[in-house]
Amino acid sequence: MPQEFPRVDLEHPSDIDFIINAILRYATDIGKESLRARGRGAAALEGTLEQALARWVYAARARLIPNVHINGMSLSDYAKQSAAMEPFDEGLAQRVHTLSSQVDETTERVVACRKNLPSAYARAVQRRAEARSALADAKEEQRQRRMRKTRTRAPFPALARGQPLYRSYAQLTPVDTAAKKRSESTLDAVGSAIAKIAGYNAARHTDAFEPTVNMYVYEEVINGKKLTDIINKDHVNTKYLPHARLPDNVVAVPKAEDAARGATLLVFVLPHQFILNVCKSLKNSISPQAHAISMIKGVEVADHNISIYADVIEKALGIPCAALSGANIANEVAAGLFSETTVGYRPHQRHLAEYYVKLFDTPKFRVGTIEDVAGVSLCGALKNIIAIGAGLVDGLGWGGNAKAAIMRIGLMEMRRFSLEFFDNVRPETFTETSAGVADLITTCYGGRNRKCAEAFVKTRKPFHVLEAELLNGQKLQGTETAKDVYEFLRARGKVDEYPLMRTIYEICFEGVDPTQLTERL
Repeated sequence: MPQEFPRVDLEHPSDIDFIINAILRYATDIGKESLRARGRGAAALEGTLEQALARWVYAARARLIPNVHINGMSLSDYAKQSAAMEPFDEGLAQRVHTLSSQVDETTERVVACRKNLPSAYARAVQRRAEARSALADAKEEQRQRRMRKTRTRAPFPALARGQPLYRSYAQLTPVDTAAKKRSESTLDAVGSAIAKIAGYNAARHTDAFEPTVNMYVYEEVINGKKLTDIINKDHVNTKYLPHARLPDNVVAVPKAEDAARGATLLVFVLPHQFILNVCKSLKNSISPQAHAISMIKGVEVADHNISIYADVIEKALGIPCAALSGANIANEVAAGLFSETTVGYRPHQRHLAEYYVKLFDTPKFRVGTIEDVAGVSLCGALKNIIAIGAGLVDGLGWGGNAKAAIMRIGLMEMRRFSLEFFDNVRPETFTETSAGVADLITTCYGGRNRKCAEAFVKTRKPFHVLEAELLNGQKLQGTETAKDVYEFLRARGKVDEYPLMRTIYEICFEGVDPTQLTERL
């Protein structure tokens, strides 16, 4: 009977017992009592033995099982003995012997290599995993291309007369009328990064978009030069995204109304503190057929009510507004590193979501969609509060376990808050899209809120001071959102039901020591 089967680094252990049992069964059927196979027909015996040996070859090569004995004999000795018995013919015996010799040699080489070169083996496994991942990415890219090719253009006459809009710092506005759509963007890093993508896709999809992308830029003087002149001449936003070149078709415009006038697609990419004033300035400028998508991270609290900014924009301008959010660190997006994002669209507005996919999707910036404007917007807003908590953990030096706990508790509070206070939120938005857990992870490890919270613990400087010192003119959104959410929960008598968000607010605004972060969870 077979001797011990050593188990060595099984990559696919699910069928090892089947292989062992199969060889045991063949040993019993073929070998027991002087190899009972004598009474079988040659064809049946050949098929049985070759099947057993084929399984052994697979097991030896793929699972590194170095020793198999049948009836006390090695595979090679067993093959020699069986070759001398009827009803085997000489050709079969030779094949069996050759096969068993190859198995012995292969097994010895594989086992020796595994013992002597573990790092090489590990690298080989990693390379195979990377190759499989690359193949999956390639297949997905092909699928997306097929979808884009076969996707029918939704009838939207207004888009044929207007243009999309992108902006990056404080406002969003439509652009002048044209035969197709155009874009505008805000001034900070995120806005410049998304304007880069918009410019790239507007130039590619001239069937849907007017190629010029207007980017609203709050005018500043940098080294004696206007920032808009620098961007339009050098195609670089030297203040907010100095290492990324903007496409030539992205044009900086110093007045929001001029940048956006007549556009039918507006993209809002600005700190939420500025949105109300921006909408007021656009009220009398935009096309009545316009629609918008918001990338604003925050919520508005007024009269004990809470709103996402997609709803604020929709109400203020009287146009439909979707939402976009995801794990999108601006510098990485601008550098062309792979990332994902999510478009949340409203019921019965799937056709608008298809335009946003066409506007933003690239091989390195994948755009998913979900019918959940509120969920996508709230993920983008509330994760900034949790990132403050993650930064406090980093500043305290509490390590990865504590940070993971804050992120887990934070995700649960984000989800509970959204489902409790907003209609039509889909739970899967928080766990299955880039807008949810992926963005939370990225923000808790690499965002501006985490950075300032860590500095807050180490320096004890107020957050508004750290914002001015560390963010180069960008806005810290986590603290303001924490304040908005806390005031809303207090008005509803629900503060104690969200202990992490409450404690983060109290540390930021009421002088609670950061070491108390986990005491009330």
